[in-house]
Order: sequence, then C-alpha cells, then structure tokens
Amino acid sequence: MDRQQKSQGEIHGYVDKANDLRSIDHTNWCNYGGNSNDYSRGRWTCAGSKVLGLTGTVGDMKVAVEASTNISLLPAELPQRDMDLRRMAQWAMNYLISTPRKELNYEPVFQCYPLRCPPVPAGNDVVVACDTDARLNWEWYFMREISGSHAGQDVETGFHKRMLDYVQPDGTVLAHPGCYNEGDIHKVYTKEQQYYHIWGATKILFALAEDFRRTGNPESKATAKRIMLRLKKNAVYPVPDRCYFPAGMGAMKQDGTVVPNGWNKMPAPVVITTSKEEKIARRTQ
Repeated sequence: MDRQQKSQGEIHGYVDKANDLRSIDHTNWCNYGGNSNDYSRGRWTCAGSKVLGLTGTVGDMKVAVEASTNISLLPAELPQRDMDLRRMAQWAMNYLISTPRKELNYEPVFQCYPLRCPPVPAGNDVVVACDTDARLNWEWYFMREISGSHAGQDVETGFHKRMLDYVQPDGTVLAHPGCYNEGDIHKVYTKEQQYYHIWGATKILFALAEDFRRTGNPESKATAKRIMLRLKKNAVYPVPDRCYFPAGMGAMKQDGTVVPNGWNKMPAPVVITTSKEEKIARRTQ
C-alpha cells in the first residue's frame, strides 16, 4: 500500500494488487471499489456502521428476532411446525416445468451455477443424457402426486417422449457417455459414440413401471419388457440364481465390449428375476 488515510470512521487505501489485503485495517469490513482493469490503484472503502453487500451498501438494518438467552435441549422443545412436504413438492414441480428446454427436445440441465453468467450452458448440457433427465423422468409422477398440481402437462408429455427416444426397438438404450465423464463438460460426442447405457436403462425401466402402475398404459408395459429382456442378455450368471453386469452400471459398446470407467465397479440398480424354467435350464447347461 502506498497511501492510507483514515477519516471519520472510513478508511481509504490504495493497494498494489487487488488480492493484497495484508496492510488493510480489517477493524471494519472493506469493499473493493476499484477499476477491474486497473488493479494498481484500487480503492478500498470501509464504514463501521454499514454492511457492504454483493450489490452495494445495505442500510436500515434491524434485528428481526432477538437471540435466545437460554438454550434448551432439543428433546425438550418440539418444533412448532414440521416441514411442508407439499410446498416442497410444489417448488420441485416448478423446477420440473421450467427447466426443460423445448428447443433442445425438452433437455433439462445438470450444470447449474447461479453465480455464473449465463448460469447454465447456452446449448446442450453434455452430462444430461440418460442421467439427469432419467432421474427427473420419474419425479414427475411423485411430485405431481404430492403437490396436487396439474400444471405443465404438455412439458411432462414432451419430457417422457424424450426418454423413449433413447429406447431402440430391441430394448437397447443408446446414449453418449457424457454423464460417465462429467468432468469433461466441453466434450462433443459423435454418433459412433452412442453406447448401451446401463444406468439410463435401469432408470427408464423404473419410470415405465411406475407409469404402468399408475395408468395401466400397455405401451409402457411392452417397452419396459423389451428393456428388461435386453438387460438380461447382458447378465453373466456364475451360478444359476445369481448374476451381474460386466460393465456394472457403466456403459457398454454395442458389440458388448465394456467401456472402461469408474462406474464399472458399481452394481446396476436393478433386480432381475428368473423364472423356475430358466433356473432349471441353466442348471442343466
């Protein structure tokens, strides 16, 4: 600091670098107000009776609730109001309705940074495919049930259709592996890098089962059956009544080759049932 002046409770200082705070008097909170393009003479201003917020000085401060002078043990004081799950579900419904971008086939976002500008990717979010959208896909059923909301049904219809676009006629669920490599957010995948997405398949299977349970939609049942049978083809049976997926909940190439990834060691979230006839057939093999 080449100069420091104290006057009427304020401190004005000039610092050599914007991040050099060692010589600033921190008795009062300081806010940097210099030109971002000229760090050599940045100005710091501090005022003892003011709070400097993100957007400037905050004034007219008052205490809403005085601090307690006697703190009781938690078991001795029951909460006056429990969590409002219905209200929380209404917030979730607002997110479900507002987040999908129609121009991107109702794609939601995974990368959301409120302090960035823009806070979400301007185009496709590479992490979303068969991961973020697959998770949100079933939330429509639960959040709508809890909240009682009938809003955004057109968005929900478009969103469910988006998920079915991943499902091939034989039940294979194809998508790029962006969610398996979420640190590589600028990666652009080609059509040849569409892999059998085990993780996405299990999530879509769950959503279809939930849809059939609630609506009795025969198409949901038929599609779920195709996905289930395709998953069973990937299963390896070391013994007749036990199986695993070589790729775990990771991805596989369409020729059955495992795509190496940290997700491979994690078991896929799915339960495969085996009929009595299948068990007998495997024991005789």
